[in-house]
Amino acid sequence: MYSSVLITGGAGFIGTYLIKLLSVKGYVNIIVIDNLHPQIHGRNAVIDPVLDSKISYFYQLDITNKTEVAKVIKRHQPELVIHLAAETGTGQSYDSISRYVNTNVQGTAILIDLLRQYSSQTKKIILASSRAVYGEGAYIDQSNHRLTPDARDYADMQRGLFEHKNLTSVATCETDAIDPASIYGSTKLMQEYLINQGFSNTNIQVIILRFQNVYGKGQALNNPYTGVLCAFVKAIYNNAPINIFEDGLISRDFVHVQDIAVAIEQAISLDKIDRNKNIINIGSGVRISILHIAQLMLKISAKQDNLLQISGDFRVGDIRHALSDIKYARQLLDFKTSISLQQGLVEFVRDGFEQLAES
Repeated sequence: MYSSVLITGGAGFIGTYLIKLLSVKGYVNIIVIDNLHPQIHGRNAVIDPVLDSKISYFYQLDITNKTEVAKVIKRHQPELVIHLAAETGTGQSYDSISRYVNTNVQGTAILIDLLRQYSSQTKKIILASSRAVYGEGAYIDQSNHRLTPDARDYADMQRGLFEHKNLTSVATCETDAIDPASIYGSTKLMQEYLINQGFSNTNIQVIILRFQNVYGKGQALNNPYTGVLCAFVKAIYNNAPINIFEDGLISRDFVHVQDIAVAIEQAISLDKIDRNKNIINIGSGVRISILHIAQLMLKISAKQDNLLQISGDFRVGDIRHALSDIKYARQLLDFKTSISLQQGLVEFVRDGFEQLAES
């Protein structure tokens, strides 16, 4: 067990679940850096008392504040670093390019600089990355050749042609080609490059976890870029039309945040990993269409399907299908999901309604 753990972005959605799990596992020296951004935490945000009781030291800092982050690293000399701090969301990344690059790329570079310079005790760093680095992900053509297609053509999508012609989507594995289709995906890929190359000549073990679509109780509904499930639950609560993009057949691999926390803890416990095979997909390994998940949420809420509106709307940077091949995670981490989508959605919808009723 590591004597000290530094978690960047630790007060966020994934960090909250992770810290609670690590506390149960016996970790007592947990240091958190988080800027408590109003978009996620609301105005005048404070740490949840339950979470606060499990954190040894909390620093309200931006990861790009090199001077102050250096003080934290010098003081605590963390043996383990879990880098969660990041700007997330495909759509917003096009409206805030410099912000995404500053936080995700420059923030990661600063963290690497400071750990190399001031922390002689650091033994492992785990990066929370994203399946967004794959772009469209893996497909097979009519000759059964495996490939990653280019981003979909804007003009085709305007005509309602959303699928890749003559290609079939398959589960994406870690060795498939990477080709980000969004600014967000590009910044996450740059994080991976920086982390791997920044510690290549050190004894620090690097593990990169590529998460699929993470959801669960406690997700911030006030953040317009949190994800499609949050948009759906707000519409259902307000009996408003649910805008289903494209033709409704966009598919995603949703994984519960509790399973994400478990995967990170399993990566922490991993003794050895090949530096050339240190990237691990984390998902459910099951895909579901956006239309189907909206229908499930309506059923859970006892609402009628007439709220559904398949609009044909689309966003630049959105991919058509996402499905994670998690065989490597099973093999290396003994990872398996424990919360079914049905179970997770019931909890998510109930919590979402409670949040909205209190707002």
